Amino acid sequence: MATAPPTTDALVGRDAELESIRAFLTRSTAGALLLEGEAGIGKTMLVAAAVADATERGWQVLECRPAAAEAQLPFAALADALGDAVDEVIPALPAPQRTALLGALRRIEADVDRLALSSGALGVLRALAEYRPVILAIDDAQWLDAPSANVLAFALRRLTDEPVVVVASRREGEALPPAVEAALTAIGVERLPVPPLSLGAIGRIIRSRLGLSLHRPALIRIHEASRGNPFFALELAAAAATAGDGAGALPVPETVRELVQRRLAALPKDARGGLLVVAALGHPATDVLAHAVEDWQRVVAPALDAGILEVRSGRIGFAHPLLASGVYGGAAEHERRAVHDMLARVVPDPEQRAWHLAHATARADEDVATTLERAAAGAAVRGAPETAAELAEHAHRLTPREHLDERASRALQTATYAWAAGDATRSRGILVDLIGTLGPSPARAAARQLLVKIVDDIAETIDLLGDALDDVAGNAAAEASVLNLLARQRTWAGDFRGAIREAETAARRAAESGSTAELAVALAREAQARVCSGERTPHKLLDRAIALERQVGDSIPVGDSPTRIRALCALWDDDLETAWELATAVDRRAQTASESWRAIVLTTLAEIELRRGSVANATAAVETASEIAGYWGVVHAEAAVLAAAALVDAAAGRVEKARQAATRAAALMRPAGYDMIVRSAERSLGFLELSVGEPAAAHGVLEPLLARSGIGHPAAAAAAPDDVEAL
Repeated sequence: MATAPPTTDALVGRDAELESIRAFLTRSTAGALLLEGEAGIGKTMLVAAAVADATERGWQVLECRPAAAEAQLPFAALADALGDAVDEVIPALPAPQRTALLGALRRIEADVDRLALSSGALGVLRALAEYRPVILAIDDAQWLDAPSANVLAFALRRLTDEPVVVVASRREGEALPPAVEAALTAIGVERLPVPPLSLGAIGRIIRSRLGLSLHRPALIRIHEASRGNPFFALELAAAAATAGDGAGALPVPETVRELVQRRLAALPKDARGGLLVVAALGHPATDVLAHAVEDWQRVVAPALDAGILEVRSGRIGFAHPLLASGVYGGAAEHERRAVHDMLARVVPDPEQRAWHLAHATARADEDVATTLERAAAGAAVRGAPETAAELAEHAHRLTPREHLDERASRALQTATYAWAAGDATRSRGILVDLIGTLGPSPARAAARQLLVKIVDDIAETIDLLGDALDDVAGNAAAEASVLNLLARQRTWAGDFRGAIREAETAARRAAESGSTAELAVALAREAQARVCSGERTPHKLLDRAIALERQVGDSIPVGDSPTRIRALCALWDDDLETAWELATAVDRRAQTASESWRAIVLTTLAEIELRRGSVANATAAVETASEIAGYWGVVHAEAAVLAAAALVDAAAGRVEKARQAATRAAALMRPAGYDMIVRSAERSLGFLELSVGEPAAAHGVLEPLLARSGIGHPAAAAAAPDDVEAL
């Protein structure tokens, strides 16, 4: 929503702040300026001044003004910020990024890959910055919806030398979304406090805005009562003028709500009702308001005339957020619920309808819970797991207590979405509570399996899966699923004989249940564990697994794909062309299937490229893998990427970077029990020491690795020639 340039009177007393803004824009080609102050102090006008200054300089302006009512709507701020600018550059973006951006912005109906969306937002900023500097202005950044906040943070952190600056405001006492706070810190943030105005400045504002020339005692009282806050000062002065009793009778409201209620009291009743609708919607488009309020133009005209509402770029909203919060907070609960109930029937966006339905419903209602559950699934498909988690939690809240299966399912959905949104702490808490309340059941097994993805301690994950196996005893297909995950975890732990045992049992149970996908995974996991234990590659086993995989299409996740495991085995066999073909095919699928597992695929591809002689391609692969793993937020994935990056950096001569990566990977994974990653990191460190002419140090690392692993293990087999050379 375009911000109007501030009027001269709106900036009275702000010379120092304006000079700081001008200086920031003059010297900065990157970084952020964060305006901080209490509500009503004038931050919005200063952000508008920054936008006006940047516009005069010929910069590209991207701006958004999040509202509290919109904080639950996925990508509301992103849509405002990117707006029409997307159209200028979107043809140049890769197809997955175009699809993700247009889907998130509701331009097309499409499943949204969150990584592609975030990369697309980064691509938009980079493309715009090729032509001129870019300012991203965010007023009231504390109200950014979580999906927008995470996408923008991803993009900002990955800018390098592009001329993109951020000017944002934050209300005192309110926190920025954590991802945004971290991103601003990473790019370099300057904080500009916005202090109270002087007595003289308050007097000039009152005179300019209200046409009032107050006697000094009245002005002093207003200044003291407002504590130099221009919003409060104007409201108090207007109230004094209405009362007409001079300074001694000046009404001093104790709360914002009381102040707003006094101002609203002069409006017609239907206008006050219209204001509550606008407050519940945030910044609605006028056509949406037309569906919600009959004869809306007549109804809101008094509020527009009074300066309570304003229209900008086809949207209507409050002139100040304090007015919106005062209107909404001042309404009775039954009035708010009635408005949300009405809006749930008229707003066009399905997720927005779901939010209003959730706020309109106080008691358990299975029909409402089902609607919210579906909306949560839709939000997840659209790349907004944060929104999906909130909607699923409302669905769980409104599920009747006697509907035990539905309650368990919705709690599991909430945990799944929260984990996808990167909130592992919340997800883990939900899962632990759910496991504690459920009896032996597939639902409890599913909760344990999800918890395994969050927990980074191998021993704990194996215990969880053992319990999950008890939960599904007698259910052959479910047992196969748990056993396959157990085989994977035992392989990570270096327990290859145990992994073979679990995979063989999984194959039997999958065959008994007719689960082709689980059988394919079991055969591939067995083959991987056998190679890791020192056996020759069981080609027949892998060929059968891949044939089964082809029967079920892409239903097998990339992480469990027999083709991915076959690529690994080909690498270990030094069949580099086969390994490259298979790994490249899996990588293409990972990009299309929105798989975070692409980070692990790329570590394999990086080593293949390195052994084929392309350090540049290997470097590009680990850089992309690192970006994905950081976004994914899974510690063992980050460590696996670090171990691979250490090998590539060592080959490229980036000595300190390689040493730090290998050391950190081993330090992270040794206490967690991820022996496969530790061995990989140690192999990389040994290769590094040899490459810098330290054979004794190399032998000191590689000899224990060989002794512990046996010459048949892939990491040891790759390290053995280096250790021989070190001797």
